[in-house]
Amino acid sequence: MKSLKVIDTESMRRLIVRKQMLTPSMQGSSKEDVVNVVSKIAGIQYDPLPIVSQAHYLTLWNRVKGFQEDWLDSLLYEDRLLVETELMRQVMHIVPIHELPHYYQATRNVRFQSGRNIFDISGYTVDMKPYISKVLREIEKHDVISISDFEKKERGFIKTALFHLLWNGKIVLVKRDKGPYRKAYYGFPDNFIKNFPDLYSAGEDESREWLVLKILCAFGVSSKRHIAQYIGYSLDEIDKMLEKLERSGEVSRVKVRGLREEQYIHVMDEDELKNSKQQEGDFISLLTPIDNLVRDRRWLRQVFGYTFEMEYFRKKKMKWQLSILHNTDFLGFINPKADRPRKTMIIKDIVLKRDLDESELSEIFHRITDFAKFHQADKIEFWKPQPEKIGYYLKGIGSRETNERFIIKST
Repeated sequence: MKSLKVIDTESMRRLIVRKQMLTPSMQGSSKEDVVNVVSKIAGIQYDPLPIVSQAHYLTLWNRVKGFQEDWLDSLLYEDRLLVETELMRQVMHIVPIHELPHYYQATRNVRFQSGRNIFDISGYTVDMKPYISKVLREIEKHDVISISDFEKKERGFIKTALFHLLWNGKIVLVKRDKGPYRKAYYGFPDNFIKNFPDLYSAGEDESREWLVLKILCAFGVSSKRHIAQYIGYSLDEIDKMLEKLERSGEVSRVKVRGLREEQYIHVMDEDELKNSKQQEGDFISLLTPIDNLVRDRRWLRQVFGYTFEMEYFRKKKMKWQLSILHNTDFLGFINPKADRPRKTMIIKDIVLKRDLDESELSEIFHRITDFAKFHQADKIEFWKPQPEKIGYYLKGIGSRETNERFIIKST
């Protein structure tokens, strides 16, 4: 039996952040690079939460230098090089439109935490066919519709019908409103997208293997459980596919010192392990809770020794933590909120895993400044700057800033 290649945890981490397009040498730098970045990291999850810029924008802001929200909107709703639909775990994702048949075939029967499957409506207790027919009739009449075009009492069923039609490729998400709450509009594919791909042009079995390899390449090194959780497959399904891919010589197993689970790597990425040892320039990423790198918090804790509590559904005092990644080290997180009317970025608190030296603090605050600029904020307001060292550092910055960009506010 072939002996497993053994690597250390730091080598694994360096490869992961490179493959996730977070290092300076791997990042994009233009609108034209966005499609490639989205492809390389196996799509990005859409999320509408407007506490700060929405998560899909921030996923790209961390990976494309000079990124602007309009770049993504244009690629989705004008150029039609990207498409938004329900895919992995039956959650909304953005992927390149030329890859859609593979994603569609690979995720038709994925697991979802609620147990639903919008591809098959036969299991619903309510007959969905009348609502589906109603949606189709309204689109035929008006070309473009939104859920608000229907009576409030039926919108829950209409929403299910829309997702079913979207999932089946019968309709597409045509556009979204501007602003924090981005209402979706739907229409027929042929009316908006030239050469809309045939969703059945790829086989299901080949597409499932394609997606497993896609996710594996997006991380460089990954475990069975991580890949299964990421897509929505069962462990048994992943086990069989990885065994087949290993027999065909496309993937190999590796042992990572300090990790109990065996990991897998695409054979083409074995050379990337060597490249990952090259010195990269320092970088700071501020990653949302559903960023590709951090949304599997169990895997994050195992590989990076870091995790956080998810507080997405709290109505009051909800935290939307942005995890601070410095090269391969997670330093903690910030809890931000965009006060758009005042053009102010509020940092409610900063939570750090360890004491930082002044150079590390400086890099974090420069990145927070970039983050504020991305939101067109004129000022940054820090609440409860803890630990005490951060407060002293902020006062030092404030004394050097003539425009009073930094404000320390006690609450």
